[in-house]
Amino acid sequence: LKAISVALGFALVLPPMCGPDEYAHGASAYALASKLSGQPAYNEAGELYMRACDAPYMTDETGPSGAFVYADWLRQLGQGNNSPQLTEAVSVRSAGSAAYLYLPSALGMLLGRALGLSFYGVWLLGRLGSLAAYLALGTWALRRMPFGKTLLFTALVLPSTLGLAAGLSADTLIIGCSFALTALCLDCAFGRRQVRGGDLCGLVLLSALLGPGKAVYILLVGLVFLIPAECYSCPRRCALARCLTVGAAGLGWAFYNLEYIRYILRDVNEWAVWGGLVLLAVLAALLPRLLRFWKALAPRHKRLSLATALVLVALAAAVGLYALRLGGDLTPQQLAEGIQPNGDSIYTYSVGYTLRHLPQVAELLVNSVIAQGFFWLQQLLGVCPGEPIVHQLELNGLLTLALFCLVVLASLSAGEKRLPARAAWGAGGICLGVAALITAACLTWTPVNYQIIFGLQGRYLLPLLPLLMLLLGKNRWLALTRPREGALRMGALCLSTLALLNTLCLFAAL
Repeated sequence: LKAISVALGFALVLPPMCGPDEYAHGASAYALASKLSGQPAYNEAGELYMRACDAPYMTDETGPSGAFVYADWLRQLGQGNNSPQLTEAVSVRSAGSAAYLYLPSALGMLLGRALGLSFYGVWLLGRLGSLAAYLALGTWALRRMPFGKTLLFTALVLPSTLGLAAGLSADTLIIGCSFALTALCLDCAFGRRQVRGGDLCGLVLLSALLGPGKAVYILLVGLVFLIPAECYSCPRRCALARCLTVGAAGLGWAFYNLEYIRYILRDVNEWAVWGGLVLLAVLAALLPRLLRFWKALAPRHKRLSLATALVLVALAAAVGLYALRLGGDLTPQQLAEGIQPNGDSIYTYSVGYTLRHLPQVAELLVNSVIAQGFFWLQQLLGVCPGEPIVHQLELNGLLTLALFCLVVLASLSAGEKRLPARAAWGAGGICLGVAALITAACLTWTPVNYQIIFGLQGRYLLPLLPLLMLLLGKNRWLALTRPREGALRMGALCLSTLALLNTLCLFAAL
């Protein structure tokens, strides 16, 4: 109940359309609510149909903030008797994410419109729908988590996760599904019971929801492979579970992201890409037989075959890299002509450009870490409320330090079971892979004349936070000597409450 109270506070404290791209996510949720009610969402010009009472407040940019906005926000929440008819058309950018990610928010907005509430009332109900879905997934994840419940609770109530969940964002359902999938996979792997039919349905459903959400988080489905075959009733069921989860995530991922993948591969050899994918698929299919064959060899032959395999992998990587690098590069004249009036280049880091300029990319990564590394940590903790680029707010420095210490202490909580070595390596590989995909995705938005990566934010790592905390607790050098689960949970709620009050003061003063 205390966590729910803090979460409701975040839904009220953040002014409307002041979250990260909340105006775009809100437009997508509003359009989905119209479709669910059988009404048209957009006109032929791509403008969003809205009620007459909503149109004046909807903008194509981050909304206003300040004490007067809070006054309007609170005064109009209870106003009603507004017409449900969509008579106005507003030009506003939608987020472009998968529509199902806005279903909880759309249901809340639909209820508000049916009740005739004002724009602020509809917006609040949309936020509450999003928040309800997040809290439901988080509560379920806490129940299924076999160990590390304290660190999962800490991740759930951080200002960063609660701030996103209490706003209109596609990330809400992604973070909730990521936490739920992590907990379910760990429970199936280390909960000391066999995987049942309900568990299998949960794995497939969560993978299907996560795959199309954002392309970079597709690797989280690899947590299914941490579940040993012995946890299933038979080997066929293990193979079926893995095929269904990977297939459910992969099909949705391809449906929503294939065009974007083709765009970033626009200047590389497509035959090399598809040939590499076919080769990887064949190797994945033959991997079980190759492992059985390798185990049957004598020790001397094992070493020889392993060395041969490493050489073949190195050669294949070199040939593949050379094939991908093939393609025309930008001339100095093209680079000069591509500079816009604001100084940005129209050319961004495609896959081919990245591979042909690896030293430049390495310098870009180093500059980004030096210039924005601490800012990414702040965003991960949630001490930069609202839209970071627009508001540039920062919570109290002592509160930032306290939140960081809380995350570390929750990760090192004594008495908690830790990930086995094999699972830790797998989880670490997944985290590194997702981080690499996030960096690569942000590179594709970055003009080639930038000195740091554009758009990379620490909050993109939030779906990985429980895994990162489990890996931090795996260390052999630091650990709490006595369990402090109750104190840590109360500390997490208190710090989130302080962050909520600090956020209110900052936005009211704008």
